[in-house]
Amino acid sequence: MRDQRGFTLIELMIALALGVILLTLAVPSFRSTIQNNRATAAANDILTALNMARSEAIKRGTPMTICSSSNGSSCAGSTDWSTGWILFTDLNSNGALDDNGTPPTCQATEDCLIRSWEGLKGSPSFTGTTLAQVTYNTNGSVTAAGQIDVTLPQCKGDQKRRISVTITGQASVRSLTCP
Repeated sequence: MRDQRGFTLIELMIALALGVILLTLAVPSFRSTIQNNRATAAANDILTALNMARSEAIKRGTPMTICSSSNGSSCAGSTDWSTGWILFTDLNSNGALDDNGTPPTCQATEDCLIRSWEGLKGSPSFTGTTLAQVTYNTNGSVTAAGQIDVTLPQCKGDQKRRISVTITGQASVRSLTCP
């Protein structure tokens, strides 16, 4: 008699059934992990921009403003940050990019666009947002404290993120329960 190697049809069907059961249990958890990572990434994009604005204000000794922007070159004047945002020197602290100077040709006497960010991927909404712009003073403090809430579509559990900016200029992110 010959020694045979391999699986029988019954063994193969049992292995496939176990694989399907394991996948059925793992996929919902994996989707939740992906959604959590997307919410965190969206919040971290704005948090990075806020930290950069604070750092630049202190480093340059010039007020810096970060605001929502739909065109990448001027403030939108709204609390909807989903279309993008810009960072610029704000010499007169009026919250508007008066002169559209761009590096490296910016003069010390004009506002200068430092950087612009495109809108966030995944169609996040900004609910409960109280900030249309944040202006950092030369000491790193802000003219007004507030928050920006990031909520992704099909938000579940604690996948909502709140970015808070204190009057001292400190920005932080925390998780919130979805509506």
